Amino acid sequence: VATSFLARGWMFVELVVLLMPTVLCVALPAAALFGCALGLDALARQGELEAMRALGGRRRDLLRAPVAVGVAGGLVIGFLGSHLVPASTARLNELLSEAAVLSLAESLRPRTFTRLAEQTNIYLGDQAVEGGSTRIDDLFLSHSSPGAPQSMVFVPHARMHTDIAAQSLDL
Repeated sequence: VATSFLARGWMFVELVVLLMPTVLCVALPAAALFGCALGLDALARQGELEAMRALGGRRRDLLRAPVAVGVAGGLVIGFLGSHLVPASTARLNELLSEAAVLSLAESLRPRTFTRLAEQTNIYLGDQAVEGGSTRIDDLFLSHSSPGAPQSMVFVPHARMHTDIAAQSLDL
């Protein structure tokens, strides 16, 4: 149980790290724009813009720093968007598939009916782990579709194998 808890904790940390490039691509431009607007507003409220104009300052001088920050931010966003976001999205999809397979494998409890989908139920009898798979006695699967007869399958002896690398749960 502790190993499962630690594995889930690590999976959560990895999920957060993988989401960061995408979040930064959206948040950095908005933060830069908001920061520049707040800075210029503070200068205007304190009369610094009037003082700068009175001393012969030009608007071009005032905009030099925000433009430099915008160019640097654009380069960072371009790198994130073209390199890190696709790589993190690919790994994120793998991680979510792993989580789905693990969650499904853990939700299948012995001697209980489990709803797999809206119209699909499964019943697993006794289970025993043997090697890399789980032996299942009395597997019952039912599925119904609108306008079609309900289908049911009973298997007296089955095996369940979870393959995280292939992202599959095989019965």
